[in-house]
Amino acid sequence: MKKETQRLAEFSDEVRQAILERLRRVPEGKENWRLRPDDLSFSDIIQHLLDADQWLIRMVEKKEYHSMDPSPNCRVVKGRGEYEGLLKELEASKTLKRKFIQSLAEEKLDEVIEGPKFEKQSVWKAIVQGNLEHETHHRGQIEVYLQMIQGE
Repeated sequence: MKKETQRLAEFSDEVRQAILERLRRVPEGKENWRLRPDDLSFSDIIQHLLDADQWLIRMVEKKEYHSMDPSPNCRVVKGRGEYEGLLKELEASKTLKRKFIQSLAEEKLDEVIEGPKFEKQSVWKAIVQGNLEHETHHRGQIEVYLQMIQGE
């Protein structure tokens, strides 16, 4: 039977792979496209996901919550080559996050993190809800954006 950390790590890879597949479909010239001026662009979303991976690792290691609010124009790329580099960073972060989750002792998943925006939550919930579910939300956002661009 697989350890819970192994299952979480594998699920993390699956979630990230689905995001990467969608982000690779972004048409050239649309990397900085956003629905409205205050929304995140494709490039902003990538940066936000990179930040979310670091947020998760820092929060679990230090057992304290840190706010992480994305902002539009946090990452503006200057062409397809820079966008492809950003995708490579996201791929590398996938590996880093998987290895981090796999390295956790099973009992670490039950440890509690406290923060100002929530009462108390376990490390398991921080991984699943705070990171993986959050990333799934952005997967849907990306898919909707892609469909909108195709309809332009």
